[in-house]
Amino acid sequence: MRTMIAIAIATSALLGCQKTEPGAATAAAKTTSGPTTAPTRTAKVINPGEAAAPGSQPANQPSGAPGGQPPGALPPGHPPTPEGETTPMAPGNVRGTIALADAVRGDLKAGAVLFIIVRRDEGDAKRGMLIAAKKVPVTGPDQFPMAYEVTPSDVMMQGTSLAGPVRVEARVDFDGDAISKNPGDLIGDGGATTAGGAPVDFAINSRL
Repeated sequence: MRTMIAIAIATSALLGCQKTEPGAATAAAKTTSGPTTAPTRTAKVINPGEAAAPGSQPANQPSGAPGGQPPGALPPGHPPTPEGETTPMAPGNVRGTIALADAVRGDLKAGAVLFIIVRRDEGDAKRGMLIAAKKVPVTGPDQFPMAYEVTPSDVMMQGTSLAGPVRVEARVDFDGDAISKNPGDLIGDGGATTAGGAPVDFAINSRL
């Protein structure tokens, strides 16, 4: 009889160890099943004058300048601008009045052609490259003095600009050919000036 009671007590104790406590299985399932949710962090607002955390964006970085680069500065790796480089001068007109000297007035005849020529000024009274020319029919000595104006539309070669230091001259050509220069043609030199600058007044006063 005692033996049977001892067996019954041992069996009850063994079954009690294997029995799952209510709610434990549910808790274990919640722990092992489904994705976990990351903890939520609150962003810290840095007030003016307060030191920023290491690795954060500097509070005083200039707006519109990536990486804190000063406005107007060349981007990193950009080649430097050569010193002395200037902006090209704006085109301008060469204008003034051409007179006729008494010494050559008797040589002027109707039917001739007046060429007003603008060249690049090479300094030291040197005649540089031809830039522009205007052709004016001559009606006689009474045509002078006459106002003239050479503009960018009179430029001889495409891509050439009527700008900067230039020299202006005039020639009365009796055969009407701008290329030929024959003895007896009348000439005048207006000297150096700047396109778009003050008027240049001069006279036709000598012969070739």
